[in-house]
Amino acid sequence: MDGETYATYTSSRRPTGLDLFASSASMVTGALSGGYSYYTLPGFRFLNVVRIVFLVDIILGLTLWLVDLSTASFIDAFTSYSITTSFQDLGLMTFLRGVLLFMFFTSMEDYYMQILDDELNDALHRKRYAMHTFVFIISIVCLGFGVVKGVLVLLVYLQVPTSLTDVSPTSFALLISFVVFSVLEFLFACTSFCFMRRLADMRRPRNFDSTGLELGEDGTPIRTKGDLRRLLGLAVPDIHLLIIGVLSLFVVSGAMLGAPLMFGKVVNAASEPLIPSQPDPLLTVIFTLLGLYIASALGTMVRGWCFNLLGVRIVCKLRKDLFANIIRQEIGFFDENKTGDLANRLATDTQVVQDVITRGVREMTNNFIQIVGSLVFLIVINALAVGVMLTIVPVVVICFIVFGKVMKKMRQQFQADLAAAASQADEAISGMKTVRTFNSEAKLEHAYSTTVDKSYGIGRTLSFVSGCFEGLISFLLYGSITLMMWFCGSMVRDGKLKEGDLTSFLLYTLTIAVYFVLMTSVFGDLMQGVGASIKVFELLDRRPEISNTGGKQLPELQGVVEFKHVQFHYPSRPDTKILKGVSFTAQPGEMVAFVGPSGSGKSTIISLIERFYLPTRGKICLDGSNLRHLDPQWFRKKIVLVGQEPTLFAGTIAENIAWACEDATMADIIAASKQANSHEFIERLENGYETMVGERGASLSGGQKQRIAIARAFILNPLILLLDEATSALDAESEHLVQEAIDRAMKGRTVLVVAHRLSTVRNAHQIVVLDQGRVVEKGNHDELLAMEGVYKKLVIRQLASAEQNSSSIGNGVINAESESDSD
Repeated sequence: MDGETYATYTSSRRPTGLDLFASSASMVTGALSGGYSYYTLPGFRFLNVVRIVFLVDIILGLTLWLVDLSTASFIDAFTSYSITTSFQDLGLMTFLRGVLLFMFFTSMEDYYMQILDDELNDALHRKRYAMHTFVFIISIVCLGFGVVKGVLVLLVYLQVPTSLTDVSPTSFALLISFVVFSVLEFLFACTSFCFMRRLADMRRPRNFDSTGLELGEDGTPIRTKGDLRRLLGLAVPDIHLLIIGVLSLFVVSGAMLGAPLMFGKVVNAASEPLIPSQPDPLLTVIFTLLGLYIASALGTMVRGWCFNLLGVRIVCKLRKDLFANIIRQEIGFFDENKTGDLANRLATDTQVVQDVITRGVREMTNNFIQIVGSLVFLIVINALAVGVMLTIVPVVVICFIVFGKVMKKMRQQFQADLAAAASQADEAISGMKTVRTFNSEAKLEHAYSTTVDKSYGIGRTLSFVSGCFEGLISFLLYGSITLMMWFCGSMVRDGKLKEGDLTSFLLYTLTIAVYFVLMTSVFGDLMQGVGASIKVFELLDRRPEISNTGGKQLPELQGVVEFKHVQFHYPSRPDTKILKGVSFTAQPGEMVAFVGPSGSGKSTIISLIERFYLPTRGKICLDGSNLRHLDPQWFRKKIVLVGQEPTLFAGTIAENIAWACEDATMADIIAASKQANSHEFIERLENGYETMVGERGASLSGGQKQRIAIARAFILNPLILLLDEATSALDAESEHLVQEAIDRAMKGRTVLVVAHRLSTVRNAHQIVVLDQGRVVEKGNHDELLAMEGVYKKLVIRQLASAEQNSSSIGNGVINAESESDSD
C-alpha cells in the first residue's frame, strides 16, 4: 500500500484486526455495487514529511542528550537546575514534543478525511480545530522556550565568557537542534491548514469487487499484496500478549545491553588498587552483572511464553477464519481451485505466517534494539569512532530494499510450486485404486518429481540470493568494524581512551556486528513470509459471488419448481453455454425426470436448483419466488440432493445419517433407514449403526453408501428431493433396493431425477429430454415413445446395448421394449 488507507465498506465486509493498522475510516462515495472501496493517500505528502522530521528530531535530540549525560549532571539537573547551565530539560522536551506533535498531526489528518464525507458533522470540525490549537500551542511554547534559553545562555556568555567553560559542545548542539526544529515545527503548525485542505484532491480510490479482489482502473482484478503491516494486524485481537512480550523483550535487550558496559568496568576495577576501607568495586560490578543476567533470564521466560502463545493463538484463529471463508465460497470457486492448493494454504502457508509473527517479529525487534542500544552506548563512549562505522548505513539500507523485493517475489513463486506439488500428491493418493489399476505409478512419480524439481530450482536460486545478501552485509559491516577498531586502538595508545572503555567499545561493536548479521537473515525470512502470506490473504479477503446467507423465507412451501428460459455457463468455462433457454415446471407430488445424452445439461439443472450457481439469464422460481432472492440456508432444509457418488464422512453410520439433523434421535435414524431399505444390512454389520464407515465411506459398497445417503435425505423430511444418477453405478440388486426407496420417497414430495437408465424414469409424471442444452421433448413415457424422437432413440439404443451384452435389464426397460414394439 503506497500510503495511508481510509476505507468504508459497502458490502457485508467490515474492518477486522487485519485493518486496524490502517488509518481511521473515511466514507467513500460511488462505491462499487456489492463491493467496497478504499481511499489511498500518496506516501509523499505533508503528514509523512512532518512525521519524518519529528522522528529525526527525537532521535537526534535523544542522541545528543545521552552523549552529554553523566550521573553527576543528571542528578544536578534536579538538585541545582539553572536555565542557563542545565541542558537536560531540552532532551526531555524534545522527546515529549516529538511524540505529542506526531500524534496530533496524525489525528488531524484523520479528522480531515472524515469531514470530506460528513461536512455537517460539528463534532468532527471541533476536533479538527482542537488538533490545530494543540499543535500551535505546543510548537509556540517550545519555540519560545528555546529562544529564551538561547538568549539567556548567550547573555551569560557575553557577560562572563568563562562561566560556560564546563558546558560540553554537545549541550550547545542540543540547544541549537532544539531551536532549529522548534522553528520547523512552528512552520508546520502554521501551514497545516493549507496542506490539510488539499487532501480532497490527493486521495485516490481503490475499488474491490464483491469477492474482495482489488480492481484496476479498467475493472480487471489486481493481485492481492502482502505486507508486514497486515501480518502484524493479525496480533491485534491478542494485543495484551504482544505488549507483555515486547515489554519483556525490552527487559531482556536492556539487560544484555548493560553487560558489555559491565565487562569494561570489570577491566577498570581489576586494574585499580583495592582500598581496604571501601567496598570492593570488582564485587559491586560482578553483582550488578549477575542482576542483569537474572533479569534477562526472567524476561526471556516471559518473552518466550508470550510470543509462542501469541503465535499458536494467531495460527489457530487464522486457520479457523480461512477454513470458514473457504467453505462459504460458491461452488464455482472450487471448480477453479484444486483441493491440494487449498489444503496447502491451510496447513503450510498459515504456519509460515505464524513463524513471521512469532520468531520473525521477535527476533527483528530484539536485533533492532540491540543495534540501536549498542550504537547509543558507543556514542557515549566515543562518538567520533561511531561516525566511521555509520558511513555504511546508506549502502546497507539500499541492499535491504533491493534484496527484500527480490526474495519476496521468489518466495511467492516457491510457495505456488509447493502448492502445485501438494495438489498432485493429494490427487494421486486419493485415487490410488485407479492409479494401481492402470499401472500409473511411474507416470505420476515423474509428474510429481518434475513439479518438485521446479520448486527446487526456485529454492536453489532463493538460497543463492539470500546467501549473497548476507555475505554482502557481513563484508560491509566487518570492514567498517575493522576500521573502527584501528581508530580506537590508536586512541588507547595515545592515552585518550581507557582499556576498560576499549573493552566495552569492542564488545558493543561485536554486538552490532552479530545482530546485524542475524537481522539480515531474519529480514530475509520476513520477506519470504510476506510473499507466502499473499495467497492466504487472497483467500481470506475473497467474498463468495453467491451469498450463503440473507434473503427472504416463505411462510409456507408447497414445492413448485419452475425454470423460465434459463441460460447458463460455468464460471470456469464462460465461452461454453450449457443451458440454452430451458423451461419446465414441476408440481408438488410429481416426479420429473431429465434424460438426454451426456453433456446435455441434466446435472447442471440440479446444481442450479441447489443454487450452487446462478443462471446467466432467466429465472428459477420456488413457489413463484425467484430462487435468487430466497434465503439459501432456509430452502436447503427443504431440498435434499442424492448424487451418483454420495459423500460419507469419517464416522459411524448413525452419525452420517443424522449429519444434517443434529437433534435426531436413534428412533429417527432407524425410521429413515427403513424407508431407505438400509436398516437390514446395517443390522447385519458387527457394530450395527456404530460401524465406522471409513474415509469417504471406503468400508461400504456402492449400494450401501447410496442407501445411507437416501436415509440421510429422508431424516430431513424434504419437500423437494433431487436425485442425480442415484442408481447408475449400482448392480441390479442394489438398483432394485434403491429404486424401491426412491419410489417410497416420491409420496408427497416433488422429485426431480437425472438418470441414464430409462428404467428409473419410466414412471415419471413428466420426462424432460435435453439435447445440447435445449429442451427438445417433454411428456410422459408413453407420449414420448409416440413422438418417434430423441427419447425413443435413447430407449432403442439402451435395449440394443443390453441385448448385445447378453445382460438382463430392469423391469422398466422390458416394459418399455414391449410398448415400443407395439407402437
